[in-house]
Amino acid sequence: MHKNFLRTYIRKLRDNIEDENRNIFNERIYKTLISNELYKNSKAIYAYMSFDSEVDTVKLSEHILNNNKELYLPRINGKDMDFYKVNDLSSLVKSKFGLLEPDDDDNNIDKYIYSKKDKKLMIIPGIAFDLNGNRIGYGGGYYDKFLNKYNDSFIKVAIAYDIQLVNHINNEGHDIKVDYILTNKGLLKCN
Repeated sequence: MHKNFLRTYIRKLRDNIEDENRNIFNERIYKTLISNELYKNSKAIYAYMSFDSEVDTVKLSEHILNNNKELYLPRINGKDMDFYKVNDLSSLVKSKFGLLEPDDDDNNIDKYIYSKKDKKLMIIPGIAFDLNGNRIGYGGGYYDKFLNKYNDSFIKVAIAYDIQLVNHINNEGHDIKVDYILTNKGLLKCN
């Protein structure tokens, strides 16, 4: 299927999840993630602030901040994306896309991202995923561009509702795969 068709189709499915089910699914995903060794063994967590009908990440971000872990969130800077250390969710500002992101403060930009000494955990958004780790994002290519530089530094976990899984996504040369997909039905290691 064509990526734009899948984007529209899966977003519509995701938008139509009933609130009661969405809350149950969000809680399952959250509990599975924070109880997993990937999360427990990570000091630095690279996440994102959810919007629209995405899996909720606010509770996760609060958990990171309250449990002696470092939270890094993305900020779009022109055509690039950088990650900034966040110490308080109330300091986030709304971007031109309507997303909550760190304020543009160079003092908090992650200058140590090049370090491959410890693999860092990255929670990745997206619209659709297949079991080979391919993903369809929102079309900006920000994560692919960022991870093409720093891929070896991260264990990449996509979080999604199980309805966002599809049989096959065509991978283009610049597309970066995720290592795991966590849905309301559990954690899947990608092929």
